[in-house]
Amino acid sequence: MKLLIWSKYYQTTGNKFKEANAISKLALPYTVPKDALNSINKAADIFDGQMITDGRLSKEIIVDYLSKIGQIETEYKYKKQKGNYIEKTKFLARSYWQVEPRSAESLIEENLKTDNPLFGNKFETTFRKSYPKGNSVLEHLSTLSQKELAKTLENDSDLAATMAAADLITKLINAKSIDI
Repeated sequence: MKLLIWSKYYQTTGNKFKEANAISKLALPYTVPKDALNSINKAADIFDGQMITDGRLSKEIIVDYLSKIGQIETEYKYKKQKGNYIEKTKFLARSYWQVEPRSAESLIEENLKTDNPLFGNKFETTFRKSYPKGNSVLEHLSTLSQKELAKTLENDSDLAATMAAADLITKLINAKSIDI
């Protein structure tokens, strides 16, 4: 993964200090924990072949991106963003990939509104056993409060990796041109 992909399409602030920190984290030897790698592979299976601006994403590219995003974001050491305030109305990012509940909520809402959702049959099939309530998994997730969604992202690495991939892929789809 080129650092530009993380910086421009995942982290999105273009902060040079954060970019330097990301470079140093990727330079360290690291191993993706087995539980995280299993979750990454599930997300990659869901989005394998996904069309973006300049082509299709392969499972291998998605695995590479998510593996490196987890290393940059948390070094696979924690699943709850560190912060100095008590969560009452704004909930901190969760999972190895630091998915913000409001970002996940936005992805869920956007996918419910479209005729061609990113979270399609593969998503529903993958998560059907874990989220049996409602008419669909996506509809069930849409009923969760941000607090409940934060807890879900913290406890369900498969869903968190899928949301991290979807967040990145959505931004790549909307880009005019990218170099993967």
